[in-house]
Amino acid sequence: MHEKLIRGLKKNGLVRVEAPLVGHPQCAAVLVLLCEEGDDFEILLTKRSELVTHHRGEVAFPGGIWETCDTDMLETAFRETKEEIGLSGDHIEPITTLTSVMPFNGQTHVTPFVARMIGNPELTLQSSEIDCVFRVPLNHFLLATNYQYFMVQHRKHQKKVPMVHFHKFRIWGMTLRIIIDMLNTFGDANIKFNIT
Repeated sequence: MHEKLIRGLKKNGLVRVEAPLVGHPQCAAVLVLLCEEGDDFEILLTKRSELVTHHRGEVAFPGGIWETCDTDMLETAFRETKEEIGLSGDHIEPITTLTSVMPFNGQTHVTPFVARMIGNPELTLQSSEIDCVFRVPLNHFLLATNYQYFMVQHRKHQKKVPMVHFHKFRIWGMTLRIIIDMLNTFGDANIKFNIT
């Protein structure tokens, strides 16, 4: 499955995605970093600190909001990744661009880029933004028994959403949606959970 996934991602191609026009809706970019671990791949994820304004303590990909210094959205993803976890571009091999998504409780258009992490570089975390980084084997997302549901407040209503537990971490929302969409679209994973 993993070879098929990588072939599918490479075939999809890399689109750098133009920077937004000033005054348009807020845009962000994230990196779905695949780390080789033997014959398997792991996804590198971060746990956001309790000091950030939005999504405190949640699991997320490295990345963030576009700034006017960025020529395109891939540059945003690279810059934010270096700022958050200290991973420089020479340790990142971009593979493909995924379809833009929006968090269900936000107004930001997020462009995910899939990339391979080259080697095993030492990471330096920006502690004001990131509590820790961790890696999850792709196979962990393929087992239906790893999925549960929990209730979150959405506007004035409670909403039941799926999540995946990995050790002490709860992976859900846009992060889980991007992972599942990637595995279903390019790896024929057939994971049947509605993340919208």
